Amino acid sequence: MPELPEVETIARRIEPHLVGKKLLRIIVLHTKSVRGDSSLVESAIVAKVSRQAKILVLRFENENALLIHLKMTGQILYQDSVVRLGGGHPTADWVAELPSKHTRAILEFSDDSKVFFNDMRLFGWIKAVDEVEFRQELQKYAPDIISPEITPEFF
Repeated sequence: MPELPEVETIARRIEPHLVGKKLLRIIVLHTKSVRGDSSLVESAIVAKVSRQAKILVLRFENENALLIHLKMTGQILYQDSVVRLGGGHPTADWVAELPSKHTRAILEFSDDSKVFFNDMRLFGWIKAVDEVEFRQELQKYAPDIISPEITPEFF
């Protein structure tokens, strides 16, 4: 199960490859894995990649976001013509041809790079949200462990 440090690592590794790119479309290969209205983020430019709790967050210049929760067996794999990187539950998909039988969604970008969301057990999800829903979703989680608001007085 990808834990918080691994989700942080994924965010840091893929951010330089995604910021400034236009997300052309989300190809849904399994409807259980993709939620929300993908038109909120399609044709939008990635502004930032980060993490809140164990959720990978892609923020877009239009203020909307794509939330990705890997749950037990999820993977995020970024691939362009030169590099493949990512993280999550280790399987042969890391080195196999993509998409694999575990690929549930593909994010296609304007430069032909892709992000593959793989999940063997179908527990993970991707959700496109607007600014209001983004705040509502993240209020469900405790303050981030590395947040400045976490002080000895907090406890």
